[in-house]
Amino acid sequence: MASGGRQLGAGFFRPALDFLRAAVRDTPRVAEMPHAVPPVLHAGQAAHVVERHGLPPAHAADALSNLKTDSAVTVGRFGEGAGFSGVYNHESGKFLAFPSGDTLLRSGEVPVNRVERYGGHSDVNHVLSETLGVDRDSNVGFVAVMKGDGSFGFRWTSRSVNQYNPSFEGIQVPEHMRGPIMDAFARTTGRSARSDV
Repeated sequence: MASGGRQLGAGFFRPALDFLRAAVRDTPRVAEMPHAVPPVLHAGQAAHVVERHGLPPAHAADALSNLKTDSAVTVGRFGEGAGFSGVYNHESGKFLAFPSGDTLLRSGEVPVNRVERYGGHSDVNHVLSETLGVDRDSNVGFVAVMKGDGSFGFRWTSRSVNQYNPSFEGIQVPEHMRGPIMDAFARTTGRSARSDV
């Protein structure tokens, strides 16, 4: 009721409701904000946003990574034989893997960020290093291939990444570094991971 005993019609509130709907629709959700995590609140504190590393949308689209929140969904867009050129940073525990070679989505489309089978690790390494702000030579490269049962088999050779890492010799990730990579990948994708070598 309005002052004076009059009833307000439904149309009276329509402009306010339209405004609120538009504001909610146009407000990005935290998961859509590439460099933010949900606010952390403690009793008596105002909301604040904590910055973190995030992938730009163009790099996140068809990638598998623990730098984004939907890799478990993304992996379902690929089928048996899908290959990924991946790079891992041991200091941060973060990885990024782009589809590579002739890998297609289940729909038959070419993944947005697909890289070459040979040399693609270099592209992935550049994106991960820039995103994390780390030296490119501190990372290691791997290959993950989806099996028929949905699990992933890992290979450990990358000429364009591993040979430049000063912590070991050669082009293969040393055995003692492999477990943390497969663990991070499995936790992020919800798929089991095992070494194929």
